[in-house]
Amino acid sequence: MSAASSASSVMPSVIPSVILVPGLRGSAPDHWQEHLARETGAVHLRTDRAPLDLVARVHDLQDAVAAAGGPVVLVAHSAGVLTLLHWAAGHGSVELATAEVGVAGRGTADRGDGRGSAATPADPTAARRGSAASAAPSVDRVAGALLVTPPTLTEELPPVYPRRAELAGHGWLPLPVAPLPFPARVGASTTDPLGPVEQVRALAECWGADVLDLGDVGHANPASGLGRWPGLAAIVDSVVAVWLAGAAEPTGAARPSHAAHPTDAVARADALTGVGS
Repeated sequence: MSAASSASSVMPSVIPSVILVPGLRGSAPDHWQEHLARETGAVHLRTDRAPLDLVARVHDLQDAVAAAGGPVVLVAHSAGVLTLLHWAAGHGSVELATAEVGVAGRGTADRGDGRGSAATPADPTAARRGSAASAAPSVDRVAGALLVTPPTLTEELPPVYPRRAELAGHGWLPLPVAPLPFPARVGASTTDPLGPVEQVRALAECWGADVLDLGDVGHANPASGLGRWPGLAAIVDSVVAVWLAGAAEPTGAARPSHAAHPTDAVARADALTGVGS
């Protein structure tokens, strides 16, 4: 059953599938994404890609969205948020801009365990060109997205992490910063070493996303004490509720803005986040 199932009371015939987009970690059985996949049947993208292989990760996401055959909710963590952004830039019905604006384009991303071999450097635009050439735009299938603790890429991190030059050489930089073409919520931690909360808020504003304050959860990974995440389903439901509200509008009616989230669903999600419980 989808994590979004409780949002189905409005339009039960169109419950979106959930696709989990991992960061640069390998397999981590206690990661909340892997718990969610086991407990709900959500689609979990591969975790065995080379840490910097953006091209393969973008293709994995495109393939999963295409295979879903219907609306999807994307739940991304850490560098998985960046994968999602680059995928949207290459598969959107409207091409998203990439520019070094504000906090974007200066630094490095989370690679989970801090290890792993790097892929052969790629053309920074290869993920967009190659994927877009092989598949029709599918971003219109996205009901919404939950973007958890995105790295802001403002500083070089310790030596176990990729350098800025590596990221740029593999196409991760610059970050796409234009508004996303679907509703999104950004889960921001007040103690994330890879994404200072004010910088995350600035990026969320660029993407047209609202911000969910997760509190003191570090990078929202097992190393920060966050494994199973009981309140996650409610947060995903709040993303779906926005899409359902838009889908229920009469034909030709203006869709609600990305910030116009149904109050009840968002309040319930914010109250039931369940972080650390």
